[in-house]
Amino acid sequence: DAEIGLIALQGTEGIDPARIGLLGFSFGGGAAIELAAAHPDAVASLVVWSSVGDYDTDFLQSMGQATFDRAEAEGIVGLDLGWRTIALKQDFFASLATHDILGALATYPGPFLTITGSTDYYAMYSAPMLEAAAGTDKEALVIDGADHIYNVFDPATSSVPQVIGATVARFAGTL
Repeated sequence: DAEIGLIALQGTEGIDPARIGLLGFSFGGGAAIELAAAHPDAVASLVVWSSVGDYDTDFLQSMGQATFDRAEAEGIVGLDLGWRTIALKQDFFASLATHDILGALATYPGPFLTITGSTDYYAMYSAPMLEAAAGTDKEALVIDGADHIYNVFDPATSSVPQVIGATVARFAGTL
């Protein structure tokens, strides 16, 4: 889907295909990294927010071993996300280990920025992503006290303006 979106964007009137920036959040951060690595000539700048670093490890941490075991035993597992129920097949779980996010990042030569909150589980990937990034224009921003969604539900501590500001500045400077 992301690749189809990139292709469509490149062909959209009014879009300069040499100035496409890519942003991915959470699990979408991994997808953005893989897309940029697969199309380095099409992605002029890459920013990820609270990005996963290893799909297999991260899904296991968020869903638990019992979910993986149930999918393997039954071939499918239903998950209630609170706002939506989804069904994931065993093939989905088996595919997680086929992705190498840090390896993909090591092949993307363009500008890269990763933003995470210090209290987010995925903050552990800030340093490895910075180290893996192939380009010379790379930066990691870890926001002290911020969680996975940058405290969006607490206006007193929200760092959303900082995240958006850093992202806009990054794209303005690299596109």
